[in-house]
Amino acid sequence: MPYLESVWLIDEALKKGKGELLSYMMYPGEFHYFTRAHVLLDAWHRVDDFFAFHLQGRIKQPR
Repeated sequence: MPYLESVWLIDEALKKGKGELLSYMMYPGEFHYFTRAHVLLDAWHRVDDFFAFHLQGRIKQPR
């Protein structure tokens, strides 16, 4: 998702009181499709942490 559209989405979620459901990370030099292995690994860890916390009730907060 382009940066500006991400900002708009975050703004709307915050306006609606859904900030606790947000997790945003920007990787400089990357675009919609990640090309560097360490970035892809970090992104997938963040996805896993997010769903583990919100769907499985794990105590660990998402990154």
